[in-house]
Amino acid sequence: MKRAQESAQPTEARCLCGSKDGYFECDPHFSGGTNGRNRVIMDNTANTTAARLQGARARTQTARASKQQLDEEIDGLTELVKQGRAGLPELQRLHQLADEAAQASNEIVDALACETALQCLSTAEQRRSDSVALDDVLDFGKEATASMIEHFMEASTAFGALCGCIERANALSASLANDSLAGTGLSPEKRAAVSALNEIPDLNAAAGDRGLVPTTGHGWRLSIPLVPRHHKIQEGGNR
Repeated sequence: MKRAQESAQPTEARCLCGSKDGYFECDPHFSGGTNGRNRVIMDNTANTTAARLQGARARTQTARASKQQLDEEIDGLTELVKQGRAGLPELQRLHQLADEAAQASNEIVDALACETALQCLSTAEQRRSDSVALDDVLDFGKEATASMIEHFMEASTAFGALCGCIERANALSASLANDSLAGTGLSPEKRAAVSALNEIPDLNAAAGDRGLVPTTGHGWRLSIPLVPRHHKIQEGGNR
């Protein structure tokens, strides 16, 4: 009697299905649809949804395989009945298989319901995760934009300062080159230095030497012209 009662108790094998309020715990030992079988478990843990979905898919595959085996055995016994070769044991077995096949069909329906619900939950969680990630990217994009503008201004003014130095160096070197006084004039070393200053450095090569490589994603063909600039002097000498 005790063993019969134990066998009637449902096992712990359950599938957790998703809803907007939480998870449904589906007990496959109940049948006849989802009413009266599912209870809500408030356990919205995104990290376990993928594992539950995998388990639900495995349950569906197992249920289908079991149903297929039952159908094959039923077909074999049905053929014996048609041939008039089935005895009482075969007829009893056929009746038992019909009940098991009906239970297996219910199990497939329940398993598919669990799998579908979990798939919807997984999709919703992914969308929520993507939405949060998008917010982070937008915030970082604002910071990156502000940083790019700041560094662009610094690079432009540094370029402007370099151009000012080149202009002044060229004027001074020309003046010294025309100076015929003894002990003055433009030495070869200074002439070479002025010539080197006039050569604008290859910024792409310099970036490569420091380990920077062009992006391969969005913007791989974008470029921003760097124009030499200086701060505008306003009236009163303020910038």
